[in-house]
Amino acid sequence: MKNGGFSRKNDENSRFLALNRLYSIVLGGARVDTQKLITSINSGGDHMTETQKEQIRAMRMQGIGYRLIAKELGLKINQVQLFCKAHGLSGPAEIAVLNYPVWCEQNGRCPVCGSKISQPKTGRRKKFCSGRCRTRYCLMKKQTEE
Repeated sequence: MKNGGFSRKNDENSRFLALNRLYSIVLGGARVDTQKLITSINSGGDHMTETQKEQIRAMRMQGIGYRLIAKELGLKINQVQLFCKAHGLSGPAEIAVLNYPVWCEQNGRCPVCGSKISQPKTGRRKKFCSGRCRTRYCLMKKQTEE
């Protein structure tokens, strides 16, 4: 579709090129990776790494609140809340700890790392995403029994 003589794709490309020129001026002529620039603009510039996700999950399971988690990891409170809501860790911390295993079972998630489990079409259902998670779960269970 044409929009005022420009297609949407051309308009976005010209916007990215202009931003790239602007960043190179601000950075003193340093070369800017356009692809990284595009992804950071599209995602709002706020990325959450896999380690941060694991830390949020671990801290939440210890009963730590959103505000403190956000402060510790340098994230926004809304980011932490949305992540927790999407991964069954929302609500009061004490309740989230109790509800997490049930949420994982209902949504086909690994109770250790929270990743999606691909279930076989026939046979026994998987409880964990990998042997590593199964081993970690057994070790955690042993520690709690002692």
